[in-house]
Parts: sequence; C-alpha cells; structure tokens
Amino acid sequence: MKTLFSTKTLVTVCWLWTTFRRTHRPSWRQTVETTYKGSDGNVTVDSQGVTLAFDPDAGKGSDKVTIAYRNIKSVSFLNPGPTAPGYVTFHVPGDDEGVAPEENRHCVLVTSPEAAAAAGRYVPLVRSRMAGPSATAALDSSTADSVNRLTRNRDSRPARRSPPGIPPNKKLRTGELLRDLKWPDSPSNFTRAHGYYWSEKDRMWVRDPSAPATGGERVGMAFVGLCLIAVIVAVGFAAVEFFGWVGSDNDNGRCAQLSGWYADNPGDSNPDIAEDYATACGAVPPPVQSGELVERNGDYVYR
Repeated sequence: MKTLFSTKTLVTVCWLWTTFRRTHRPSWRQTVETTYKGSDGNVTVDSQGVTLAFDPDAGKGSDKVTIAYRNIKSVSFLNPGPTAPGYVTFHVPGDDEGVAPEENRHCVLVTSPEAAAAAGRYVPLVRSRMAGPSATAALDSSTADSVNRLTRNRDSRPARRSPPGIPPNKKLRTGELLRDLKWPDSPSNFTRAHGYYWSEKDRMWVRDPSAPATGGERVGMAFVGLCLIAVIVAVGFAAVEFFGWVGSDNDNGRCAQLSGWYADNPGDSNPDIAEDYATACGAVPPPVQSGELVERNGDYVYR
C-alpha cells in the first residue's frame, strides 16, 4: 500500500511538472517581436527577420515586406543631415540598384530624431542576427551608449526637401527658409511665386529678374555685412555643436558615412544628399560624376 501511494504521488508530481512546463515555456514557434517607428513606416524585428510596413502616403504600397536574415546581404544606415534625409536600406540579392530610396520597398526613410534613435537600436540588432547567435549575444550596453550619444544635441526639426531650383539654405529677412514657404504643387509654365517663376523647359524654379530682391539678397551697408559675418561665424560654431551627433553609426565622420552610403547605394541621386556630400567631403558627389545631376546656380539638380 505504501509503495502504491508513493507511485501515485510520483506520477502526480511528474504530471504537474510537465503541465507547468508546457504552460509557462514559450513554444518554439513563438517569436518575440519588437516594432520600431520610421519616418515613412514601421520596422518589426523578430527572431526570423524584419518586416517593413509602410504608411499609406509613403507611396510604397500597402503590402508588408518580410525579409529573412539569411536573405539580407547588408544593412546601410545614413543618419539625416542638416539638409538631407536619412535612410536605412536592407540590401537583398537581386535588388535594382537604380531604384531611388524613396521608392525602394527595402528602404525606410529616417528624417526625425526619433526615427534616427530607433534605427540606432534596430540596425545593430539586425546586423548581429545576420551574423548568428553568438554575435547577438555579444550586444551589450555599448550599443545603448552609442545610441544615447547619437541622440544628444540633435536637431529636432525634420529634414525638408527644397522645391526644384530653390536653394535649400536661403533665408528671408524674417529668418524663414525660402523652401518652407508655400509653393504651387502643379505649376504651369511661368507661374510666379516668391520672386521665382516655373520653367517648364528646365522643370525647376528660376529666379525672376523683374521681381524685387528678397531677404539676404538685398545689399546692405558695410555694418550690416560685418554683422552678417559675425552671425555666420556664430551659427557655424553652433552647428558644429548642434549637429555633432550627425555622423556614421560607428563615429567615423560624416564624409566617411556618406561615402559608404554611395558605395552601398550607387543609384541614389538625391540632390540633398549630394549637397551634404559636397559640404562634408569637399568633393564632387558621385551622382554629379555619373551625370545624373548637374550643378546649376549653385545647386545640384536633375538633368
């Protein structure tokens, strides 16, 4: 009788333990998902790969894009600059390198500090999972420190693109950027706005010589010029501090990051990124060298 009771007790204990393990241990089919916010959609990372879900107004379709880690060749991350947007691109075999990032369904737009901070978290995670479990385990607090360093002293204003032909950094007397004014969405030939007219031939805005000069185009007295120089110097020092976070995700400098971006994305011809490259590297941007862009009136524009 004693033996029978002991056997029943053992069986009961084993059954309870097995039931507990089944109900408290995740199934092998279950995966932990984390979703990060981009500027034109969301990036979801799990144990199998990444899933991109774009916003309806992104123009990249409503279907989600799922990419397994084994199918990702590399991940390129370009932080947004003072005038240029940033991107995260998941390079997959067979991708058309001539597709612009704005149309690439394997590319996520990064324009806000929040999106840049999120990319700083999920890009190292995806790269480590591409390399295997051992690399994933090696991720430590240094990743978080790097993200915090990138997100400090950052620009809180999203990058905005200038209308074709409009200098991206030209300001009015009020301090407002010319590109931030309201411009006609579908201008016809010789449509005038803010001292410019639309050239249907060149597909860009052209300075109207008959219009009065605006903002900084007015020639002031020598005293005003000296004050302007002082302001530019002050803004330059402030920009160094303010945009100090804008660099590559391994802190090799803005020029190195932009050079790496063009190496990973040879088909990109974004004028703002080209201008950012010319400023950071002091060299002719690759899209200009290839003839996709031309320099006109101090700006890079499409042919």
